[in-house]
Amino acid sequence: MRNVIVTGGSRGLGLGIARNLSAAGYRVITVARKDTDQLNRAMEEAEHANAGSFHFFPFDLAKTEDISQLVKMLRKKFGPVHGLVNNAGASFEGTLALMPNSRIEELLRVNTLSPIVLTKYVVRSML
Repeated sequence: MRNVIVTGGSRGLGLGIARNLSAAGYRVITVARKDTDQLNRAMEEAEHANAGSFHFFPFDLAKTEDISQLVKMLRKKFGPVHGLVNNAGASFEGTLALMPNSRIEELLRVNTLSPIVLTKYVVRSML
């Protein structure tokens, strides 16, 4: 079974992508800060249809310094990674002019830096 990591796969578009990949025969490893009822139902459904095809790992992608360890752990547990869907994203309510710098930094880490760093570590074994 080929492994595909889907970030932000606990709800919405990411969960839809994860469900479709699982149904197509891939082993989906979804990464998000926390699970959801929707995600848990999807994993149960996938387990009945294709045992072992849908997994969840809680991880905060804003912690870019820990991404290399995440990828190592996932490879050790599941084997080589065949694909990566960088779907995770963050947004905050409010006006940029009033937003604290720490919020802006978090937005940049999750939406820009973490997909690049995650891709860096995942793609190494694909070369």
